[in-house]
This record gives sequence, structure tokens and C-alpha cells, in this order.
Amino acid sequence: MFPFADVIKGIFQQAPSILIGGPTFLFYWLMVAVVALLYQRVTEMEKKVHGLVRNESLDQTIASIFHGFIAGLAGSFVLIFVGVSLSMSDTVWVIGLALILMVVDRRLICFSYAGGIVSLSALLFGWPKVNVPGLMGLVAILHITESLLIRFTGAGCATPVYLQHKSGRVVGGFTMQKYWPVPIVALVMALITDRTLLSGLTYMPDWWPLIRSPAMPLNDPNYIFTMIPVVAVIGYGDVAITCSPAERARRSARHLALYSLTLLGLAVAASRYPAVAWVAALFSPLGHEFIAVSMSRRETRGEPAFVPPPRGVRVLDAMPDSPARVAGLRSGDIVLEVNETPVDRKADLFEWFRPSGPETHAAAGTRGPGWLPHLNLTVLRGHRRLTIRATELRREGGLAGLVMVPEEGDEHQVEARTTHSLKDFMHRAGEAARQGRGPKP
Repeated sequence: MFPFADVIKGIFQQAPSILIGGPTFLFYWLMVAVVALLYQRVTEMEKKVHGLVRNESLDQTIASIFHGFIAGLAGSFVLIFVGVSLSMSDTVWVIGLALILMVVDRRLICFSYAGGIVSLSALLFGWPKVNVPGLMGLVAILHITESLLIRFTGAGCATPVYLQHKSGRVVGGFTMQKYWPVPIVALVMALITDRTLLSGLTYMPDWWPLIRSPAMPLNDPNYIFTMIPVVAVIGYGDVAITCSPAERARRSARHLALYSLTLLGLAVAASRYPAVAWVAALFSPLGHEFIAVSMSRRETRGEPAFVPPPRGVRVLDAMPDSPARVAGLRSGDIVLEVNETPVDRKADLFEWFRPSGPETHAAAGTRGPGWLPHLNLTVLRGHRRLTIRATELRREGGLAGLVMVPEEGDEHQVEARTTHSLKDFMHRAGEAARQGRGPKP
């Protein structure tokens, strides 16, 4: 029987050392600082675009530390349950190549590409010497951890923007950027020279590890597996155009989980049937690329969700803690009337927010007998018609924290484009070679 309690105990003993001391302590907090700077860039962009902040960098950083730690515990358990062991050569080759690929295109830093290329090189040329099944297992489990983070927190840092759609229209949407410093407890194989250290060991079942390597001296009593803490940083960038950020994150997580489990199955099979290693090494980059490109094209070429409705004005977002959010307005709401007066353009709606806004049943702004200090908004939410009474929306010169979908004449803030495919990169590289220069992402 698998020693669940002992493994969980070992993980909980090792993981906190990453945060409060130990050999990876400084590197972990350096990565936290990098994550904080990335969130600060999001905050500055929101200030520039909207004049308001939807995602506070400090709040996002603290949340990412917490969520990354929890996901790291889950990923560590899966890593040990499967029995993926790391070696210095395996990780150095993958990390080094991933950094080189990042220069070409930032999204290629993903280990699925570097791991696949290193594994194919090892299979084709016998160099570098790496454990292909173990490397593919590591890539798979890191992506399982990423899919969990995306599923539950991926929509937690979404910024409303106007995007240039493939069709040429300016549409509403959300850019989604999340980063997590993830402490991982991994396995290494160690040679024991002091036999007294063998007391108190946890003995694993005969079927373990699931991913085996011919180089592992499993029957040598002088070798044992030991846990070590390591640090990973996981990033997620996406755009939501055809659906809400939450739904977009669910879709991405679902596809990434399917990819991860498939690759993990191939890694287990490859450790027993060497021919399957070729399939795993090819599937690692190509499977990931297929998911990335197909999901991106579905989003950028699908029917936009945040466009002007036939009647009324649609809310793209209501900023947190703003008068609009406090009043009860939410992303996707369609405001049909204000104080029983129809509104069909953003200007019609925002005119009401001024203290000297239109009277009830009137179009002009002078205060008369029908003027009310509060606003009654008739809102269509899905198929429900609601009345929202708002007393804090009349703010001189402000938009009350509302971001409406773009109308004709509005300019885009972001260009929604399909993720570069490997085919695109090869084409650009060929063009660059003919012109005697390096390819650009």
C-alpha cells in the first residue's frame, strides 16, 4: 500500500523551508519579487487605460503566494506518487533551452517545448544524456499543477480592454495575466555511505515508481530516494472575447488538464516500452502547440460577447469597490433605462451620472420638479429584467467605475491576434534568413 501519510508528512516538512529558510529561500523570494513587478505592470496599465485600478499589485502578489504554495503541495504529491526523480543534467538542459526559446517568443519558455526538444535530441543523437520518460513526466505534472491554478484562480487578474478583432471591429474583452511562485518538493536519488542513515526510511510498494528509468539502481540498497525543495514559476496569459474571464479560464484549464494527463500516460508507457518515448517527446511540444493555437483561434475568430446590444448599453466591467459595483452592476449587464428613460449610447448613460443630469422623463439637465437624487436603472441580466436603485452614481465628471463595451468610433487599446504557431515561426525564420537577420517574435 502506498504510504500516503508518510509522503504527505515529508512534503509538509520540506515545503515550508522554501519560504522561511533553506537553500532555495533566496531564489524563491527573488521570484516573488519578479511576480510583484509583473503585477505592478498590470496595475500601471489599468491606471493608464481606465484611470482606476482593478487589480492591486500587492493583493495579487499575496494571493499568488498563497495559491502557488497550495498548488505546489498538490503537485509535489503527484510528483512523488508517480515517482518522477530529477537529476541535475535533466533540469539544466531544459531550463537553459527554455531561456533561449524565450528570446524567440516569451511563450516558448514553457517546459513543454524545451523538454520535447531535449528529449528528441537525446533519442536522435544520444545527446544530451537525459531520462526521457522522467523528463516527460515532470513536464506533465507541472502542467497538471498549472491547470489547477488556472481553473481556480486564472480569472483573478482580468483587465477590461477594447480589442481589435480579426473581423476589423473594435470589441470589448479582457486580458488575463496571472503568475504564481510555486514551491515543489521533488525526488532525487542519493547514494548512502553511512548505513546508520537507513533507519526510519519509508518503504514504497513494489509497483512504485510508475515512471522507471533503466539507469535507476532500484535494487541497490545503497541508493535511496530523498525529497528536496525546488522552486518553479508558472505564468498564464490569455484573452477573453467570446465569454467571461471565468469561463475562459475553465476552458483553458480543461484542455490543459487533458494534455497533461495524456502526456503523463505516455511518460509512464515510455518507461516500460522505449518506442513510446518518441511519441511522448513529439507530443510534448506539438500537443501543447495544438491546444494553444486552437484555443486562441477559437477566441479571436469566434463571435464576440462584449459588443453593443440591439437596445440599451452593455457593461463590460464594473470596477471593484466602485459606486457601480456597490450599486449591483456586473459585467455583461445591459442597461435599458435610467429613471424610465431609454438609453442607447454610452453618452446617454454617463449623462445621468452628473449631479445636474437629465430629469426623469426629460432630456435636458436642469433640475426641475421631476429631478431625483438617485437613479433607478432597468437592467437586463441574462434573461432577467432587474431594477437597480443607485444612490452613489451621480459623481461630478466621473464614470462611477463603469467600463462599457466599445461603440462605433472607439479606438482599440489591444490587438487581439492568434497565438503564433510553430509554422508561423518557421516562416518568419525563413524570411529572416533570406534577409540576413534574426527572426523576431
